Amino acid sequence: MRKRKDTNLAEGEITGHAHRCAGTNVIVYDTDGDRMLEAPNGCDVTHEEHKTIEIPPGEYDAVISKEYDPFEEAAREVLD
Repeated sequence: MRKRKDTNLAEGEITGHAHRCAGTNVIVYDTDGDRMLEAPNGCDVTHEEHKTIEIPPGEYDAVISKEYDPFEEAAREVLD
């Protein structure tokens, strides 16, 4: 697990937008391809194209969504 310098839960590969956490003592970690959020006082998650989401205090796993393509018989990360 590696502590990130920013508080981005996910970045858009195409748009450059990001899901960012804002709050007191918020830490985001990289963990084997996914991310973990530590928000002891809760936080707000913002994105340029979505409404702000209020997150209660706690620790959370931020798992990147995957989609399955039956024609290619392969799973891949959902791209923003």
